[in-house]
Amino acid sequence: MNFRKSLMSAAFCAAALGPALAAAQEPATPEMLAEAYENGRWSSAIMLAEELLKAEPENVSYLTILGVSATNINEFKRAEDVFEKAEALRPDDPLPLLNLCGARIKLKRENALDTCLKAAEKNPDNAELWQIIGQEYENGKRLDDARNAYLKACQIDPKNVAFITSVTAIDFSRKDYASALDISEKAIEGGNENVILYLNAILAANRSGAYEKALSLANRGYEKHHDPLMNLGKAEALNSLHRFEEALPVWKALLEEIKKSHQNYPRIQYGCARALLATSCDEPKYAKCGGDAEDACCAREHEALELLVAAKDDKVLRKSAPEYDEYLGLAYILNNKLEDAEAVLTAAVTNDLKKNSAGAPAALAVALYSFSDAQDRNAARVYYQQAVNASDDVSDPDRFVTARAWPQRLAGTLKKLKAEADAQKASKTKAKCSCDISANAPASPLAAGLGALLACLGLCLVRRRSL
Repeated sequence: MNFRKSLMSAAFCAAALGPALAAAQEPATPEMLAEAYENGRWSSAIMLAEELLKAEPENVSYLTILGVSATNINEFKRAEDVFEKAEALRPDDPLPLLNLCGARIKLKRENALDTCLKAAEKNPDNAELWQIIGQEYENGKRLDDARNAYLKACQIDPKNVAFITSVTAIDFSRKDYASALDISEKAIEGGNENVILYLNAILAANRSGAYEKALSLANRGYEKHHDPLMNLGKAEALNSLHRFEEALPVWKALLEEIKKSHQNYPRIQYGCARALLATSCDEPKYAKCGGDAEDACCAREHEALELLVAAKDDKVLRKSAPEYDEYLGLAYILNNKLEDAEAVLTAAVTNDLKKNSAGAPAALAVALYSFSDAQDRNAARVYYQQAVNASDDVSDPDRFVTARAWPQRLAGTLKKLKAEADAQKASKTKAKCSCDISANAPASPLAAGLGALLACLGLCLVRRRSL
């Protein structure tokens, strides 16, 4: 606990001005003690308090100064003993119990939380005490109780950013982004326009899907604080709204403005790469790449790959963007690095088996289909079907590509895979019908029945070998 001198001033002055102290004739005087305490000379304050306590062993003001001075030189056990005595002498005084709470917190006593809760009963308007209680609850993994304690601190001191962010930190840890947004936004609207509150509100808005609100908060916050990280939230909101052309200048500015050593730089690289991939070349423009009339989209494809490769080893980014390898694989495909795409996407599909996501297998299907080898194309059909099984959206290539912000021209490969899958399905249906007709035909000689059955089995075997 942060023991502030202001806690002591009123109690000490009352004692120092009292008749008993005025009449004290000891070499150590209350004035000397006050001077040492006010100037932070803790060792001197301890010696003077001990000397004065010889004459007045139950003087709670001296005891409290002794305990506070002891805490300032990290003698918490000594402080605990002193505060226990002060609390016993003056059980109705809220100050000794408050100080005892702090000493037991430092000593990590099992009864520290109970002591602090009792102190809160006598100090109900002490916001810092409720914050400390919240921290103790949180250390014990009692998050509901911790959040409630932090909220009490906020109610007492609604302008304190530390109290507000303690609440929203729990909300973020629980992925309750809507609640984190609500609390941060209310604090801002209440006049507390701290930069951290803006950043938290923008992040919570993006994570809760309130992208337009994220844009509004980012624009308002940047106008007030000119913090580039607010533009990071703005760019991410624009990406989520698929307004990639608007997002790109913001991303490019961030790459220039933020240092490469900054913890959020990989996040900027990834976000910019996503916008570049989404605005990559369509078929007509791609055909002109490498020529004199090539479009700017050609360079975007190369830049997207460079950014993704540069950021691929950042663990924090990987955790927040589990689909990273999907887009790295797509960038490899656009740059005709098909073997690299296959390796990255195969690993992604293997790692995501339990998640049953459609993105990685669909991208792997596109990569494998881009090879000319028949075996690779057969494998592409298998992964395409895996993607369809994970999401029906894959069956509508244009919708799927748009929804996942894939490069538009890759929809053409998905359409080819869809056409082949539909043809294969129709062929299997036709073969099944032929078998059913044979099986349900009128009675015939045994040889004819066996012939029809064998013919059906032969057809089915031929179809299986063609998969």
